[in-house]
Amino acid sequence: MISRINCFMCLIVLLVLASFVSYQQSSIPLEEQLDAIFECDRFKVTIPHHGGYAASIFGKGILRLQRQKSDSTYLVCYKDAIDKRKLEFTIDEKEYGKFKDLFLRLIDIHNPSKKLSGNCLTIDHNYILEATKHTLVIKPDKGQTESNCLINWIYNKELNN
Repeated sequence: MISRINCFMCLIVLLVLASFVSYQQSSIPLEEQLDAIFECDRFKVTIPHHGGYAASIFGKGILRLQRQKSDSTYLVCYKDAIDKRKLEFTIDEKEYGKFKDLFLRLIDIHNPSKKLSGNCLTIDHNYILEATKHTLVIKPDKGQTESNCLINWIYNKELNN
């Protein structure tokens, strides 16, 4: 009987600690979370798509960024499930800064209560940035002009390479 009570008390303590840690992570400003991710040597950006059959069923794009050891360039790999697009290119420090600015623009139009929604004509995106020990979810309002800035940047890179 006493062991059950102790087990129950431990469970309550763990639950309280887990909720406290979750609250602490959510109270960190998005810009600081973004800075922590961009300080890592590698990270992944998952782009869930929604709208239309292909986007809703197959849809997510994955962008991986990795710092090259030999110089100050970064390898960017992008794979999109909808149109089977696979891209690989390198960017320098200046372009890396522009890349980070895209996410700052997305944070400016972030709507934490947004749900993915789309139709056959418009595809809606969210952005999930993941690095070691860090995760950031950005949910830009789809009606904003900046909501597709990252996708446009990727496609512009494809045209230039």
